[in-house]
Amino acid sequence: MSRRAEVLHILAAATAAVAYAGLHAVIVRPMFADRGFDYAVHVDMGEALYHHHVSEPHFLYHLLIALTYATRIAPSFLAAARGILTAANAASVLLVYGAIWRALRKDPWLSSVPVVFVATLAAMSAQPIGHFIWYQIGYLWNDPYAIPTYTLLKPFAIAAFFLTAEFLFVESKPGWKLIAIYFLVIGSGALAKPSYLICLVPAVVILGVWRLRTGQGLSRRALLIGFGVPAFLVLSGQFLLTYAGMRGVVGYQDSIQWAPLLVMRHWASGLGGKFLLSTAFPLAVLLVYGRAAIRDGAMQLAWLTFAAGAAYAYLLSEVRRATDGNFLWSAYISLFVLFIASILFVLRQYRTASWWRPVVCGGVLAAHVISGIALDRKYLGWALDKMR
Repeated sequence: MSRRAEVLHILAAATAAVAYAGLHAVIVRPMFADRGFDYAVHVDMGEALYHHHVSEPHFLYHLLIALTYATRIAPSFLAAARGILTAANAASVLLVYGAIWRALRKDPWLSSVPVVFVATLAAMSAQPIGHFIWYQIGYLWNDPYAIPTYTLLKPFAIAAFFLTAEFLFVESKPGWKLIAIYFLVIGSGALAKPSYLICLVPAVVILGVWRLRTGQGLSRRALLIGFGVPAFLVLSGQFLLTYAGMRGVVGYQDSIQWAPLLVMRHWASGLGGKFLLSTAFPLAVLLVYGRAAIRDGAMQLAWLTFAAGAAYAYLLSEVRRATDGNFLWSAYISLFVLFIASILFVLRQYRTASWWRPVVCGGVLAAHVISGIALDRKYLGWALDKMR
């Protein structure tokens, strides 16, 4: 690839990141001032952590708020909270752009700026197919604009997925620097919000055991140290603090119950149709490409992770806050990553698949993107009205 092409890609990635992060920043700005949303609560938690009080076991957002304020990077806790989310959204876009560019770099047309740029924004903009006024429980959302810790989780989830796919399906001996980065991504992602890691763990275990039993290679050292150790330490600690009755350490405590459809039925009806409208694109890819999709390692990982997330969302709930839907975030974030994996799979198959396959899947993806753009316009209009 020429130097000019690299510069164009960098400019395109930066443009996409600024546009997406800027739009998100405008939409959520009035949410910080409205106590009906969770944003102001998390600003308070950041200030509380600054004064040495930990409110939740996933405290990374609060820690970053406190550190950003303490180091005078931001003049207030509120400014720190807003800036961190803007940076997280920009990082998500850059990671998606970089992953697509890297995967397609050997094909001059597929790795061209327009293709990668459009694919990146499609992945970031897609929402359930339909006409919406606001976020509704019952659908599965790639970005619900409902809680800041979900926004912070997204770049860690993207990085965790691609690093895990690299180590799970390629037998290699990565250096300690890369393993340390992997360790930090997994641990930090869980401290931002454990919703994705609790889905990724069963998927990695299933695929890892299968590959070992069938004599296929994987990067054992990276998966054990970079993935297994931080996953065990952070998730076990969070479980003990939140659900195992260890009192006096964090403010948020509850327990888990088996409650099929309790949360979803409390908030919505017609769940089957809403599930299909939320997952139409990855389902279309699976159906249209058949065995090729099933045999693809990244697709296996993404689908198993989403299966775990959907199981948590539809089958479990907390006891005291039964209808809060705190396991819904697992379905949302794992579906978001599944969209990215599915888009990348379709692009990788473009040269070898029949022409109608990418056309059908692209049409379904376009419906998701159009719905997402229409909803963003409503959010943006609401935000601008609030700021007048």
